[in-house]
Amino acid sequence: GLARSESLFQPAVVSSAGAVGLAQLMPATAEETAKRLRLDSYDLTKPFDNLTLGAAYLQRVADSLGGRVLPALFSYNAGPTRFRRWEAAAPNYPHDLLLETLSYEETRQYGRNVAGAAVAYAALYGEDDVRKFLAYILGEE
Repeated sequence: GLARSESLFQPAVVSSAGAVGLAQLMPATAEETAKRLRLDSYDLTKPFDNLTLGAAYLQRVADSLGGRVLPALFSYNAGPTRFRRWEAAAPNYPHDLLLETLSYEETRQYGRNVAGAAVAYAALYGEDDVRKFLAYILGEE
């Protein structure tokens, strides 16, 4: 869902902000993540490299947020500092309601897009219980 929403599966796409590839990684974020993974070389336009780094970065963000998937996506899109401010302004909100309070329309739509795509792919590719999967994304399980 993330790669579809970030790049529409275009491996060499570069955003106006300079984010590169399928997972739309900023070069500095990719470099830091590559060091953590002990990767000596990588090419952000190569799907394997980009998705390896993007998945590792998303996992790190999710881990820093206690495994909360939807908040991790907000942070991935808008940055951890901005996300912390949003969360502080809406403490203890359910993740789907928090989504609707975000001050960036881009991040609100991004959250909807990634979650929707993830659920669609789960249904298409064999997730046994799609409702349970959605509840997981929303932090309800």
